[in-house]
Amino acid sequence: MMLLLAIGVAAYINLNNRSVLLNSGHQLQQLMRSAQKAARVGEKPSNLVSNPCNHLLSYEVSVDSGSTTAQMSAECDNHKWPIGDSLQFDNGVTSTAAYDLHFLVLQGGVSVAGGNFPVTLQLQRGGSGVKRFPFKLVLVAK
Repeated sequence: MMLLLAIGVAAYINLNNRSVLLNSGHQLQQLMRSAQKAARVGEKPSNLVSNPCNHLLSYEVSVDSGSTTAQMSAECDNHKWPIGDSLQFDNGVTSTAAYDLHFLVLQGGVSVAGGNFPVTLQLQRGGSGVKRFPFKLVLVAK
């Protein structure tokens, strides 16, 4: 009886880890889609009264290695501004590497440091001694 209970608890923990990780992955995906859409239409940040954006170059989504957050920024010729609040991943979810993606204005391409495609973004949940569940998002140049 105790063995069945232990197996049930372990299965529930694994399911919960996957669920939390998938939720964070989908939120990151939505943030990237927002950056892509804003770049495609050339939407300049409107709240920059003292130092307006002269020429919009791209929208950037950046995640640091081991980070629990992602940030979207508008990159103009005269400055880079964070757009909105940073995306906070769910409890225990971190990035496995640093990512810096630039969604270009009008032509709609994606620029990545080093220009290496495909880019695989990975998030994980769990630390040392805990099973990791990677969430992968692959970007391919067209």
